Amino acid sequence: MQPITNRFPINEGLKNRHVDLAVIIPTRNRSSIIKKNLTHNLNTICSSSKKFNKSVRVIVVDDCSEDKTPDILCELTKTQSNLEIIFLDSNKGPGIARNIGASGVSADWLWFLDDDDTLDPLALAKLMPALNIDCDVLAHSLSENLQPTDDGFNANALANEVIMFREKQEVFNYVFRNKFYQNNSIYFSSGLHEDIRVVFECLTKCDKLFILN
Repeated sequence: MQPITNRFPINEGLKNRHVDLAVIIPTRNRSSIIKKNLTHNLNTICSSSKKFNKSVRVIVVDDCSEDKTPDILCELTKTQSNLEIIFLDSNKGPGIARNIGASGVSADWLWFLDDDDTLDPLALAKLMPALNIDCDVLAHSLSENLQPTDDGFNANALANEVIMFREKQEVFNYVFRNKFYQNNSIYFSSGLHEDIRVVFECLTKCDKLFILN
């Protein structure tokens, strides 16, 4: 079943625009927080991306909300030029919503956020210039102060820490080079904790990992 993209108007001009970073956010029934959180994150992302001359596209996938979330999202597209909304015609879960959001997107990097994440402007000021680094996976805000060597930190070692619950498992903490992500046919599964498998798979398949403190 294909997602509905004409239930409400979206920014059609974004569809074929290549960007440095695509931010994918699934959401469902979040009318109480979505406007405040998304506005804050969009403003933070836009400010930082302009400062470091990076282009960003934010794709919110509404997972068949039954409250006012779709109306709020459509209102935001009127003032947020880099925001695209995809509306799904049935509830598929956050993993599948992420897959749909990332499918076919033209971007150098993919970053998957949750709809209740709140971005820190100081952290974004470190993340944006790091998008110039030659690597497959960019890890940030980890529990331990891991320092990569000149040859890069061993990704398998970090994967082992993740799978043993000794390091951050949330997909938020990892930014993926889109070419690497698509070439390895990586995708989220349905159900709970779907991001742990994606993080583990990316770490075990990547050739170059960089850890950003």
